[in-house]
Amino acid sequence: LLRRFATTGAPPTIAAVATDGGTALTASADRPLVLWDIGTGLALWRSSAPGRPTTALALGPRGSIGLSAGDDQRLLLWTPAR
Repeated sequence: LLRRFATTGAPPTIAAVATDGGTALTASADRPLVLWDIGTGLALWRSSAPGRPTTALALGPRGSIGLSAGDDQRLLLWTPAR
């Protein structure tokens, strides 16, 4: 085990790791998206995804941009503010 992340609410059901390995984006059934600093385990950004629960995630380098998709057939592009 390298790192434990302190989550609240429903546990994450899907995750994506940035290509540089420094950040991860998670989503859970109750729809919050969370951007994590992998080195510290701290949440850098949180947001609620509208619509149905997220079923797919992608994350760009350094967590600069994220993409989420759900059963509602929508793709959402995110630019997490830190």
